[in-house]
Amino acid sequence: WFGLKNPDYHPFCNLSWITIGFSKKGVASVSPYKDVKSDENSAVVYDTETLMAITSFSTDRVSGSHSPQGKDACPLYIKIFHFNYYDVYLSSRNPCASDAVTLSFSISTPVFGQCTNSANSRISITGLSQFQSNTTLDQPLLIGNVPGGYSIDWTNSFQNIEIIPDNHGWLKAYEPYNVTFTRVNLNDVSGKSMQTNIISMDSLSNLQSFNPLIIDYQLTISDPYPCGINTITLTFKSNWDILGTCG
Repeated sequence: WFGLKNPDYHPFCNLSWITIGFSKKGVASVSPYKDVKSDENSAVVYDTETLMAITSFSTDRVSGSHSPQGKDACPLYIKIFHFNYYDVYLSSRNPCASDAVTLSFSISTPVFGQCTNSANSRISITGLSQFQSNTTLDQPLLIGNVPGGYSIDWTNSFQNIEIIPDNHGWLKAYEPYNVTFTRVNLNDVSGKSMQTNIISMDSLSNLQSFNPLIIDYQLTISDPYPCGINTITLTFKSNWDILGTCG
């Protein structure tokens, strides 16, 4: 056997045929050609009879050509990367509120730090723009199993997050990952939205809307008569908390 490093992106099998050959020294005479086939769920190619069952002949045990069938049964086929899901959860949509954010995702194939194309060796989350940057920034935390180690940090003026496996590390396929951090919402998020994107060899978007600020108020007077002593009462309520952190 021998080892090869797969390319980071190769969704099509370009081989039109593959030649298979086995040999084992012996004295018995056996037909040198046998049918070969691919297992439907792997790239293993094998003889339809028991391989090497007879200690025989010094020529090829089996040989011939095989047409790949595509996908997993295709020799050297590299699976296509995609995001299984990407969800965003906000603890508060209130302007100026402390917002505990969770970004959840899963991937269909591992993301290896050893990929030659650095863009395919990381996961980026962009568009985190509806948060104040003049407050203490919470370091993002990745929850999930990453064998071999990784780094995670803010980029692009604290609007993006990058997750980069170490050279011998990788993000696992179908592992549920959560990125968490706490930031303070902007004071003008009312009625706005935030579209974030998760990007690697594929991308998904998520749109979060902030409801507009609505204030209901009522004004009442105690004495409607001329020259009367009048008490004016103003009552109001808001669908948002009115926070001093808005400055």
